[in-house]
Amino acid sequence: MPRVSETAFEDVVSQGVYRNLDADLQNGYVHGLDTAAVDDSVLLWGPPGSGKTTESLARVAGYVDAHDDVSPRDVTVVTYRTELAVSITERAMDWEVFPFADGIEDAYEYWGTAHAVATRVTDFLGHIDEDSPTHAGMVDGKAARAFCDEHGIEYKNGVNGRDSQWEVFHAVYTYAKQNLLDVGTWRYITDDELLGTVRSNTIAFRRLQDFHDKWGQSASFDVAVEAWESWKREHDCHDFYEQLEIGLAAGLPGDEFVVIDELHDAYPLMVKLFEQWIDAAGTAVAAGDPDQVCNAFSGASPEIFTGLNDRVGTDLKPVKLPKSHRVPDEHFEAAARILSRHRTPPELETAGEGDLYRHTTPGSMEYDDQDGWRMFPETASQSPLRLHEEYGADMMHMARTQMLADGVGACLDAGGVVYQSQEDVAGNWARRLHVMHSLRAVRDVRPAQQVSVVGDGDEYGRDGERDGAVKTPETSDVRLTPRQARVLLKHTDEGYLDGSRSDALSRVNEREIMPNTSSLVPMPVLADMVSRDWWAVYGQGKESIENLVYVNEHAGFTGNRDRDVTAMQRAWERYGDDLPEKPGDVETRLWTMHAAKGDEAEHAVVYTGVTGRVRDGIREDERQAENESRTWYVALTRATTGLHIVRDAFDMTCDDFEGMVPDDLEPKAAAAARERRRARREGDGPGEGTAAD
Repeated sequence: MPRVSETAFEDVVSQGVYRNLDADLQNGYVHGLDTAAVDDSVLLWGPPGSGKTTESLARVAGYVDAHDDVSPRDVTVVTYRTELAVSITERAMDWEVFPFADGIEDAYEYWGTAHAVATRVTDFLGHIDEDSPTHAGMVDGKAARAFCDEHGIEYKNGVNGRDSQWEVFHAVYTYAKQNLLDVGTWRYITDDELLGTVRSNTIAFRRLQDFHDKWGQSASFDVAVEAWESWKREHDCHDFYEQLEIGLAAGLPGDEFVVIDELHDAYPLMVKLFEQWIDAAGTAVAAGDPDQVCNAFSGASPEIFTGLNDRVGTDLKPVKLPKSHRVPDEHFEAAARILSRHRTPPELETAGEGDLYRHTTPGSMEYDDQDGWRMFPETASQSPLRLHEEYGADMMHMARTQMLADGVGACLDAGGVVYQSQEDVAGNWARRLHVMHSLRAVRDVRPAQQVSVVGDGDEYGRDGERDGAVKTPETSDVRLTPRQARVLLKHTDEGYLDGSRSDALSRVNEREIMPNTSSLVPMPVLADMVSRDWWAVYGQGKESIENLVYVNEHAGFTGNRDRDVTAMQRAWERYGDDLPEKPGDVETRLWTMHAAKGDEAEHAVVYTGVTGRVRDGIREDERQAENESRTWYVALTRATTGLHIVRDAFDMTCDDFEGMVPDDLEPKAAAAARERRRARREGDGPGEGTAAD
């Protein structure tokens, strides 16, 4: 591999920025400046852990240092996920890339996801006000449910892992729009710009078959599309693809410098917008990695990245980053072997020795529609909970599908482990934690001389550890936020309210909008909304969790009351006074493999197996088979220290399907890693290797 030039950070960025860098970066390098200087547009190819986002921001910082009066509003930075957009914005502020940004209103307005930036440029939702229809704005669950109710369509079927009529319809519709297929009405896409039809696109056609399986063979997809688009127009309601489409009618906001990060994850409609922005920019950085494309189900493909120069007027000079600062030798060798089925693994200098663990299971997790998950014993070596206890909280759990991830989440829930997860995947810890902190806020408040109506008759204020801290509503200085008050009232049995639930909620809402009145809810106001017995039932902290009502899917929980109640009770015990405020406060994460892109953890746990549906897709379409190899490549390169491969974890997966994760993967990867280190020591090369055969 040709050597890529290295330029010390100190020679690229301003001294002010340099002083704000971490020590590792102060000793680090920006690559390929002899190929593409900071003023030049660049196609930045970044293998796992190579720091392509850091290199992109370093180029922005170098450009700002070389030019006068560049503000963050002159720069557009776009990435695929909100978390990555927030991360790069915070890093720019920490580095003080723009030293005078504090005085600029909405300085980083055009740093975000593609949807967010397009919306801000076009003021897409700016016309919506209090006089707009109830469901005006972006499509959400309430809007979708309302449409389904009006048209007699099944919105949810209540069975985990089985799609409803609405879900299969919207999956076809969304994929078709994202991939510029001839479906429904387009506002800014001409017929010449369309890329085919639902029947000519393999993935779309397979989803159309799912639609007919659920709706009936005589059902018309086109009629359903017409009904949906008509309903959206009537209610001023919009699907997310519309944000991108309308962006095509607007210019690039900050057109002096544009960064498109994670380009490899984009689908055709998004790419069309990106290409327009790249051509409008003075300097552009398009960063990505075609080996990490695993969103083929959305329309992404390696050619979107590798063929970019053929589609835009801007000359993007290619620079391939040579070193992974994250991925240990063993992990890369395992990942590269999977990738090598369909693509040549990159020549990459890896991060040295790492730990590789193989966990086998005497049994497997099973799912029952009535009882939920049958889980591993908590003490089993392959149990997610045991792994958490043994290797620490900085751990990322990954499974192939949302359903399988839910099984892992059920194990963590049983132990009260708080984790970050995708929306609608496993437990909603944001909701759970909010309920718990709301209960915690009122646990030391009691009416005078109150006796429990649910306990053993002991007088409140005499419970030992909190004796002396308990106050009456009149003497307590506790004040709930409106959101805390609402969550308590919504999950209270109405029999313990002094009036109707709707009346109590209205009073809270009125405090929030009344001028010259604090929106906070003091205890005397809450006491006026609830019965005297309420405090005995809902003021007991952890013990009150089991008394909550509406712990159901409609309220944002899993739909399995026992699972959610147990998770909250165990978390209360586990964290005590250190209970996290939100999932983002913990290091433990639970993702599908697709969602893990761009993330890393000290330990990564990969649960093997593909579902029958994934297996069938691989058999039908070679592109999906290649996508599967890239997906596992991504999953196996997320850890900085320990990679744990848990085999045969689920009874519903095809673990040995065509050797997706070969049985000898771990020992061969370990042997190849030793050879890699030998070559590095003996100077046979910079440490690049190839996958073990």
